[in-house]
Parts: sequence; structure tokens; C-alpha cells
Amino acid sequence: SHRPFGEYVYGAFTFFDLPRFAAWAEKSAESGASVLIALPDDESVRKLFGGWNQMSVSSRYHLAADESKRVSGAQLLIRNY
Repeated sequence: SHRPFGEYVYGAFTFFDLPRFAAWAEKSAESGASVLIALPDDESVRKLFGGWNQMSVSSRYHLAADESKRVSGAQLLIRNY
């Protein structure tokens, strides 16, 4: 199942923001910055950052006040180093 972007602040970051975010990350990398990004593991994210190092990791979402609502999910770590 696909977890929405901006799940903690509704509407703060959506799928449609990803290309602009990826362009910013690429520009930062080109300027010499080490960039590490964690996003939900999704095929569209994998394609967008196709030239970057990627690793899927299991992550537990801890922001829920109710511990029973804290769920695990796959996160994609994306880096340029």
C-alpha cells in the first residue's frame, strides 16, 4: 500500500511536489553537497531518483500518539554518495 506524502501535515507535500524536490536535490548535489533523502518506497520515487544510490529499509512511524497506531513501512533511502 502506498503511504501518502505529507501524512503528518495534510497537504504539506504531495506527489506533485516530487519533481521540483528532485531538481533541488540534484542542484544541491551538483554544488558539492552530500544529499540523503528518505521517502516512502514507491516505484515513482525510484524512477525519479534513478541515478542515485537507493536502499529500501523497514521503518516504524513513531509520530502517532497512540502506540497502537504506529505502523511499519518501507522507506527508500536515496543518496548521492
